[in-house]
Amino acid sequence: PNEQGSLFPQEMGSQTGRPSPCDSRPAFETPAYTLITEPAQLEQILPVLQAAPVLSCDTETTGVDFRQDTLRLIQIATLAHVYLFDLSRVPARSVFSLFTADRLWLFHNAKFDLKFLVSAGCPWPVRIFDTMLASQVLKAGLRVRHSLEELTDQALSLALPKNLQAGDWSTELTEAYLAYAARDAGVLWPLYDCLRTALMEAGLTWAAEIEFRCVKALAWMEITGIALDAERWL
Repeated sequence: PNEQGSLFPQEMGSQTGRPSPCDSRPAFETPAYTLITEPAQLEQILPVLQAAPVLSCDTETTGVDFRQDTLRLIQIATLAHVYLFDLSRVPARSVFSLFTADRLWLFHNAKFDLKFLVSAGCPWPVRIFDTMLASQVLKAGLRVRHSLEELTDQALSLALPKNLQAGDWSTELTEAYLAYAARDAGVLWPLYDCLRTALMEAGLTWAAEIEFRCVKALAWMEITGIALDAERWL
């Protein structure tokens, strides 16, 4: 790979720049979004997403255990728009077709989402940029947290409320829930822009790419388990 690695395409350019730190934190604005609940909507949206070289992805689940809980929403975003796929009304397999193409996927803590997605039948994405891992590479050894809320505050000087993270995602979703989900997917784009620039400036793009490539193996091991000689380990 070249110095910048395959996950740092030059042609993407800078999308947001870096805001200056400030005492007060304005909220990250809710991006434009569409809730997908009908097959006819899928037929219109999927070709648009299939053509995109980069997409961001987030999920909302009924809990944190991929063996017991289920996917409720899959949020997939372009730079300009977020699409919320309500899996109580549209089949997940129709969304999973997007993951077969060789494109870059933006995640935050991809391992969590991938365990749910793959367990539900989704193919492994080919390439990943994980904003949580990028932050950890950049700030290795520093006593800072890397949650999406805190990273948005640190990198973008914006507030990203997470008050609905532990909400009930198994019921009919209100506008507040949908806006929350849209923000989680939409904010990955400015974070990607900021973090990939910082990685290039620090000479850490290859280190980050190694971390990104490990995500699928780690998720796979947590899904399937690993063989362990318990007696010898003790």
